[in-house]
Amino acid sequence: MMNQTNLEKIKILDDKEAFYFYSSIGNYTGHKAHSLKEFEQALFKVDQKSLEFHLFREDFEKWIRFSLKEEALAKKVEALRKQNVTGKLLRNWLYTHVKQHNKTLNKPYKPQPTTAKVTYKNKNFRKTTPAHSS
Repeated sequence: MMNQTNLEKIKILDDKEAFYFYSSIGNYTGHKAHSLKEFEQALFKVDQKSLEFHLFREDFEKWIRFSLKEEALAKKVEALRKQNVTGKLLRNWLYTHVKQHNKTLNKPYKPQPTTAKVTYKNKNFRKTTPAHSS
């Protein structure tokens, strides 16, 4: 079962902020995504031309960055765009990285220990007792 912290990380957007897939300006494909999971599922439903259209307009990275607040994934999509990837490779790359990111978001939350460990990098360091003057 997912805990509250993970639920907060997974964003489900309303229709106003959902991603709408177009094949060109004004040509809606009929597919939209309210979440990263829906986006992942839509990647094999929409035409490759739609993926290319949105990639090179920077639509994917902007939606992921500003609506979903997933900066790490947005940077990966930005790097993909700069490499001019198209066709099946584009679809497969997007699907692989979005799916991997979704898995990361769905991992059980493990709180980090609150106690800090002190480590010394200098191996020659040794503790000495302070000299007391009498």
